[in-house]
Amino acid sequence: ENQELFHDILDHSDSIISIKDLTGRYVLINQAFENQFKIQKEDAVGKTAFDLFDRDAAEHIRNTDLEIIRILRQKKFEEIIPRDTDVIHYSSLKFPLFDTNLIPYAICSISTDETEKTQNENLHRDQMNRILDLFNNAPCGYQATDDNGIIIEINDTLLRWLGYTREEVIGKLPVKEIISPENQHQFIYYFPRIRSGEIKSIFDLEIIYIRKDRTKLSVIANTMAQYDEHGNFLYTRTSVFDISYRKRVEEVATKN
Repeated sequence: ENQELFHDILDHSDSIISIKDLTGRYVLINQAFENQFKIQKEDAVGKTAFDLFDRDAAEHIRNTDLEIIRILRQKKFEEIIPRDTDVIHYSSLKFPLFDTNLIPYAICSISTDETEKTQNENLHRDQMNRILDLFNNAPCGYQATDDNGIIIEINDTLLRWLGYTREEVIGKLPVKEIISPENQHQFIYYFPRIRSGEIKSIFDLEIIYIRKDRTKLSVIANTMAQYDEHGNFLYTRTSVFDISYRKRVEEVATKN
């Protein structure tokens, strides 16, 4: 009766459950295993993973089984097993079974289909990579500064314009140091006011940035401050547009 109850519980589980002896031969599989892999119990018992799955999947299954035999405690693994035309991702908890003398005699595996979760995670990662690529390679520069005026975030576009590396800037470079001397008065005027909340944004501010090689870069900056729910300053977000070409055209037109 206990054995029938045990098999009944196994067969009503949505998880794929199997028990293999220490040589890797299946002793037991549940109904979910049969349904997932279209394998009958009588066709699986006594067989190894190499008899049931392709070589790559079988080698991974056997290697994780051997790891359990080596450490003699439970461990979770990620397993990928082909099924028909699909590739299924499983999260498998494996653990050793011991006899009354505490000698291991088998390995139990409980696997959950994580394919949809993995696909969603991959999709989310791809979307985030596209967003990050758009951020870093946008046609405009971007920087964020903390309440001390230190740059805490910058995109690749602005780094290229200024000639700095990310390591030289993030958490180290005060934005004041990349503003030209003739525009320092604007920083001195605006930054304390935007930090205090007196003003919350600045638009179309023409200033000159100083590159690492000390050459000048004419830009238009648009800055917005971010505050917490209590109105406390968090950081600024600034988009920067290169107007060097426009300034050169204006200079030529003025001379003519």
